[in-house]
Amino acid sequence: AGLVDLVDPLCQAGRIDDARAAVLELEQSGEPRYEAYAGVLRCLMGFYAGEHERAEAQALVDAARAVFQELGDELGLAYCEHQQAGISWAALRAEETRRGIEHAERAGAEHLLLELSGWEITPLVPGPVPVDEALRITDAALERSVGRLLLEARLWTGRGRLLAMRGDFEAARELVQAGIGRALDAGLLVDGTAATALA
Repeated sequence: AGLVDLVDPLCQAGRIDDARAAVLELEQSGEPRYEAYAGVLRCLMGFYAGEHERAEAQALVDAARAVFQELGDELGLAYCEHQQAGISWAALRAEETRRGIEHAERAGAEHLLLELSGWEITPLVPGPVPVDEALRITDAALERSVGRLLLEARLWTGRGRLLAMRGDFEAARELVQAGIGRALDAGLLVDGTAATALA
C-alpha cells in the first residue's frame, strides 16, 4: 500500500517520472487489487501530466471500481470517486464531487479529502451560485475541516476569492495568501503554484 500512497504526493511535487515508476510497479504486481490501484492512479497521473483523455480515464476508473467493490476496498473506492470527480469536474459537472468526499471520509483518506474539497469549492467562484450562498457552502466546509491544516488552506483560498467578488479585497488577499503559503510550506508545489496563478 506504500506505493499507492506515494503517487499523489509525487505528482503534487511535480515528480511525474517517479510517480510513473510507482504505478508501473503496481501494474506488474500480479495482484488484482494493486493492478486496480495502478489503473486509477494512472488516471490521476494523467491529470497532472497533461495527458488526460476523458474516455480512457473513465474506462480506467470503471475497471478499478469493479475490483474495489468486489473486494470491499473503501480506500480504492475513494480513489475511484476522487478520479470520477476529476473527470466530472473537467466536464463541468462538479456536483458529483460530494460522493468522492463521502468515500474519502469513510476511508480516512485525508489527501483525497483535501483534493476533493477543493474541487467542491473551486467551481463556486465563477458561478452561477450567488456569492453569499457560495460563502455559506465554503463556511460549512471550513467548519468540517477544523484541524485539517491543508484542507483549511485550500478553503481559505476559495473563500478569499469569494470575498474579493464581494469587494472585501483586504480580507480576501489575506486569506488567499495564507492558503497559498500553507500549501507551499507543506510541499504542495503544484497546488500552491496553481493557486498563485489564480490569485
